[in-house]
Amino acid sequence: MAGWLQAVVVIGLVGALHVPLGDYMARAFTAKRHWRAEAVIYRACGIRSRTRARSPTPSRSA
Repeated sequence: MAGWLQAVVVIGLVGALHVPLGDYMARAFTAKRHWRAEAVIYRACGIRSRTRARSPTPSRSA
């Protein structure tokens, strides 16, 4: 019985939150500007966020 209750709660939460969280993620990943905290972290790590990565660069870092 507890397994069914847990499944119903999880399905309900996913059903209720998928649109607001999806909208937030879409705004976060397509934003042109970075938050101040992101800019500080990028600067500390030496990441140039304004430039696009060339093809061999991501595979070399992995």
